[in-house]
Amino acid sequence: MKKDINGLSKIFSRQLYSDVKQLIDESRYLAAQTVNSVLSMLYWNIGSRINSEILKNGRAEYGKRGVSADTDLRLCKYFGLTDGFFIGMQMDFERIAVKRKLQKKLKKIIPLKVASV
Repeated sequence: MKKDINGLSKIFSRQLYSDVKQLIDESRYLAAQTVNSVLSMLYWNIGSRINSEILKNGRAEYGKRGVSADTDLRLCKYFGLTDGFFIGMQMDFERIAVKRKLQKKLKKIIPLKVASV
């Protein structure tokens, strides 16, 4: 080690320091991946429950929501979440479900080409 931070060079060789740092970095990365995976499942399950309980596995009528802004704000306050969390979960679930149904049709759409500046 070039710098002796708190006397570590007396205890850790460069190789040991490097190995320990790599183990910590890899574990942090895996922990973040695991948390992201668990949160994705949480969000999917919340959206699914909203869809099945409030929307009865259908879509909200135009201009209406299964979860209203009022309900979202109250739930977010109660659970300590960011405003819009439940409406967002509902929209994400619905978007993903519709995308799955439209997959073949969406692949046929040719994106508009915009001139680069």
